[in-house]
Amino acid sequence: MDRTTLDPEIQQAREELGRLLDDLINQPLVEEARRLASDNLDQLKSDIQAQGGGLRRQIDTGFTATNDDLGDAVDKVRSAVSKIGNDVLQAAQSTQLRLEGMEPLLNSLDAGLASSEERLTRLMQAQLHHNATSFKAMTVLLNTQQAEYSQAIASVSQELAGVKEMLCAEREDFQRTLQEQRFRFKTLLGLLLLTGVGTSSVLLKLFLG
Repeated sequence: MDRTTLDPEIQQAREELGRLLDDLINQPLVEEARRLASDNLDQLKSDIQAQGGGLRRQIDTGFTATNDDLGDAVDKVRSAVSKIGNDVLQAAQSTQLRLEGMEPLLNSLDAGLASSEERLTRLMQAQLHHNATSFKAMTVLLNTQQAEYSQAIASVSQELAGVKEMLCAEREDFQRTLQEQRFRFKTLLGLLLLTGVGTSSVLLKLFLG
């Protein structure tokens, strides 16, 4: 799997994860929180206002009554306070039930996240494998090129050594030929001086060839 295949797969997985987060967490939780807060707040406010009004009336009634009715007034106050407590408890239980109703949604979210995480993990492993394979191939190529360059340098060095040896041999031949020519020239010059012009012309012809 090369890079051109991995990049679209990773981008697709990221988009899928983003949609899951938005569809399964962001929007549902915000809507549910708003609805629960609004419902519970309105209900609790209404209950407290109703019970508070009744409690005030019962307290006023209790303290304006005679001593004989004071016990009944206290009982009514206790009953009103107890009802407010029960209403608050019921509201909390209702909220808990609604939160429990979101459990399938949260389970679906967990499954989606696990699937996306697994997919991203596979893609990352494939990318790491691709990078490792590419690195190994590049290393082999560099080693091969280095060996070829070393062999080429050795071959050129060998050729240069051969050329140098040939030049040295040609130089030795040239020096030997030059020495021979000098010796023949000196010999001819000596004969010219000894024998005269007539004989020297014959010797010159022999020398030249």
